[in-house]
Amino acid sequence: MIFWITAALLALLAMASVVFPLLRKRGEAGSLFAYDRELYKARLKEIDTDLELGRIAAAEAEAARAEEGRKLLALSDTKETRSNVGKRERWSLVAAAAVFVPLASTVFYLQTGNPAMPDMSIASRLNQDPTGQSIEQLLGRAEAQLAKNPDDVKGWSVVAPVYMRLGRVEDAVLAYRNAVRLNPGDVDLKTSLGEAMVVAEQGIVTEDAKHWFTEAIKQRPNDPKARFFLAIALGQEGKLQEAADAWRGLIGEAPQDAPWLPVAKAQLGQVMAQLSGAGPTKQDVEAAAEMPAGDRQEMIRTMVANLAEKLKADPSDKDGWRRLIRSWAVLGDQENLKAALADAKAAFPDDAAFMGELETVAAEAPPLPPQAKGPSKQDVEAAANMPAADRQEMIRGMVANLAEKLKADPSDKDGWRRLIRSWTVLGDKEKLAASLADAGGAFPEDAAFLAELDAIAGAAGPTGNSQ
Repeated sequence: MIFWITAALLALLAMASVVFPLLRKRGEAGSLFAYDRELYKARLKEIDTDLELGRIAAAEAEAARAEEGRKLLALSDTKETRSNVGKRERWSLVAAAAVFVPLASTVFYLQTGNPAMPDMSIASRLNQDPTGQSIEQLLGRAEAQLAKNPDDVKGWSVVAPVYMRLGRVEDAVLAYRNAVRLNPGDVDLKTSLGEAMVVAEQGIVTEDAKHWFTEAIKQRPNDPKARFFLAIALGQEGKLQEAADAWRGLIGEAPQDAPWLPVAKAQLGQVMAQLSGAGPTKQDVEAAAEMPAGDRQEMIRTMVANLAEKLKADPSDKDGWRRLIRSWAVLGDQENLKAALADAKAAFPDDAAFMGELETVAAEAPPLPPQAKGPSKQDVEAAANMPAADRQEMIRGMVANLAEKLKADPSDKDGWRRLIRSWTVLGDKEKLAASLADAGGAFPEDAAFLAELDAIAGAAGPTGNSQ
C-alpha cells in the first residue's frame, strides 16, 4: 500500500510540472493588446511631430491618424478572439495532462515493474557487472566473499593463481592450502600448492613441498609436474644418479611439444655434469691415457672393485649400489654382479622395492661393445716415439675427430659409445657433459641408449679434467 501511495504522489508531482506552466500563460492576450495600444500612442506622437516640423501636410497627418486608429480597432477585435481561443487550448492541455500522465505511468509500470521486488544493495550491483573492473578490484570482491565464506573451495581455487601472477606468493600458498584442505582429492591443487612453495623458497624444494608432490604421485603416478619437481628435489639432495634416472624417465615419456621439456633436458645435462665431476685423480687419468686398451680396462675394473669395497664399509649408499650394479652389468662380469646383488640384499633385506630396482638396472644395462679397431702399426710406432705430452695431444685429436664425425652422422650409436668412453678416460668433464647432451639431442626418445651411455661413463668412474 505504501508503494502505491508513493507512486500516486510522484504522478501528481509529474502532472503539476506539466500543468503549472500552462496556467501561468493566462494573461498573455491582454499583455499583447496593451503593447499594441502603447504602440498606437507612440505613432500618434510621431505624426504630430512630423506635422510641427513641416514634414507632412495637415491633411496627410489627419489621414495617418485615421489609419492608426483603424489598426488599433482591428487589434482590439483580434484580442478578444485570441483570448478565448488561448484559454480553451490551455484547459484542454491541462485536462489531457491530468489524464494522460498518471494513466501512461501506471500502464508502463504494470508492464515492466514489480512492486514485490526487493531493493538491490551497492555490493550486489557491483557483483552483477564485473566488466570494466581491474584485476585488483575483482580480487578485492573475491577476498570480501571469502572473508564471509572461508569454506568456498572454488573461491580459493580462483584467487590462488591470481596471487601467483601478481607476485603475492605467500598469499598464493595460503590460498592453495585452503583449497587443498577443502578438496583433498584434487591432484592439480596439490601440485600447484607444492609449486607455490618452491617459488616462495626461491627454487628450493622443501620437505613440505615434497610432501605434496609425493601425495600427488600417489593419486596420479604419471603426473608430470609432480615428477618434475621431485626430480629437482633429488638433485638438490645430492642423489644425482636417482635424479638422472628421474629426468630420463620424464623426458622419455614427455610429448615433444611439452613446454617444460627444454628445462628438463637442461636439468639432466646439469646433473650429468655433476656426476662427471667427482672421479679419479689427475694422475689416474694421465695413467689411463697412456695405457694400452687391455690395461685401461683392468684399471676400470679396479675402480669398480674399489666402489664395491666402499659400499661394504657404508652399505647405506643406495646411489652407490646403483652405480656398482650398473657397472658390473656393463662390464659383463656376471659373477661380481650376482655377488653385488647378494650384498645389496643383505644391506636392505626389507626393501623389496629397491632390490627390484637394482634387478631392473642389471637387466637393462647392456654390456660394453667389443673394443673398436685400434690405430695402425705406423700410428703405434709413431706414438711410441712421441713425448708423453705430444702423445696425449694426439689421442685428444683422434677423439675430437670422432666427435666431428658424429656431428655429421649422429645415428652411429657405436661411435657415441666410443666417444663417451674416450672423454671419460681422458678426464675431460666439459666435453663429456657436452657429448652426453649431444647424444640426448640425437636420441631424445631412446632412454635405454642414453642410460647405456651413462653406464659407460659410470663404469670408468666419474672423471676430473686433466686440462
